Amino acid sequence: MLYSLARNWWWFALRGGLAILFGILIVAVPSAGALAVIWLIAAYALAFGVVLLALAFRLREFASRGTPSATA
Repeated sequence: MLYSLARNWWWFALRGGLAILFGILIVAVPSAGALAVIWLIAAYALAFGVVLLALAFRLREFASRGTPSATA
């Protein structure tokens, strides 16, 4: 694994450079950073809600099959 990390060092350099640029942008224009955080939270909430709805419907199907419960 360490070999693949060493072979792809430029990905880390690119991500580091982008992180520095993003940090400079946040310092220069704080409202853009706040807007980005709001969008990230909204995207997370939307994705989490979709996953929870899918899980709820799968659990409902599982419960409607009448599977025996594990009682000891």
